[in-house]
Amino acid sequence: MSSRFPRGRKLRRVFGVLIPAVMLALVLSAGTSSATPTSETSDQAAFRREFTTYLVQMQRVALKVQATPQGRAAFRSIGFTPAKGFARARAAVRTMTPEQLAVLQRSLSAYPKWRTLPVTMGRLASRMQAKSPYSLKITPDDCPTARAAG
Repeated sequence: MSSRFPRGRKLRRVFGVLIPAVMLALVLSAGTSSATPTSETSDQAAFRREFTTYLVQMQRVALKVQATPQGRAAFRSIGFTPAKGFARARAAVRTMTPEQLAVLQRSLSAYPKWRTLPVTMGRLASRMQAKSPYSLKITPDDCPTARAAG
């Protein structure tokens, strides 16, 4: 039995969605092109705004997570600073070519619920910040150890 706070596998799963999205944006921004922003379709411009808003919301969540001891340890272990990482990601999205933006849009369309992640993760971060009497009773996720710990 474990506490209601995300630990180990759950925390890696949460960051497994956040970090790849940010890294994808950074990787896609590495290429250069002579395309101008005026060659964008209105759909891509709308997606660019939507994804930038998503990054801003995710940064708020990451800062909330970073305010907890577990969050600080997790970010330290993966070498990620939310303020710097999300600022770079927003800058990368601003400079993406239409082709790069289309790749990002197609990638995210594979997970249609990506737009709801900030709200879901925000709730999780709020739970992490809440004081709980169970936080001191974290045990490994195996039955004999959990029974022995009560």
